[in-house]
Amino acid sequence: MKYTTSKKITELLPIRDYVEGEGFILEGGGNFDIIQLRCKDLFNISKTETDEDIARYMSLYKTYPGDLKIIAMNYPSDTKVQQEYCAYKIAKTPNERYKDFLKEKFLELSEMEKNDTDREFYLVYYCKNKEDHKDKTIKICSILGDLAILVDKGKKLRVLYKYNNKNSSIFV
Repeated sequence: MKYTTSKKITELLPIRDYVEGEGFILEGGGNFDIIQLRCKDLFNISKTETDEDIARYMSLYKTYPGDLKIIAMNYPSDTKVQQEYCAYKIAKTPNERYKDFLKEKFLELSEMEKNDTDREFYLVYYCKNKEDHKDKTIKICSILGDLAILVDKGKKLRVLYKYNNKNSSIFV
């Protein structure tokens, strides 16, 4: 029995390069880019703010001419900063009751880091060339306003890595 080698990654993924200001360059021409979408607490948001956000997304879908894709990703919760602060306060506090409270909070944070995840959303949009990329980026950001967050190259690469390797756990 003869085994064949699997395809190379360049044959499977059409991405050829990343250029600042143009996004990811695709093999057959054209490119795509990624914008992070700001998440909101839906339980504590007012009705008018919810309606405004829905209207923004409706306006985007009605007026945006190209293809859009929304990607949802789960990342492990990062509570290291809070844990370090709790450990610092535990070491400095002479009050035993407060120390017990802080130890309990520290354990909660460590459990949260092990078991909870943060969900982030990204908008992927496709373009024909550099000018088209610039126009579409401006259009998306102007329609969504503060709901759109431009991200740097490193985060875009980590998002693509996570998207193509579903079982990997990375921090963004």
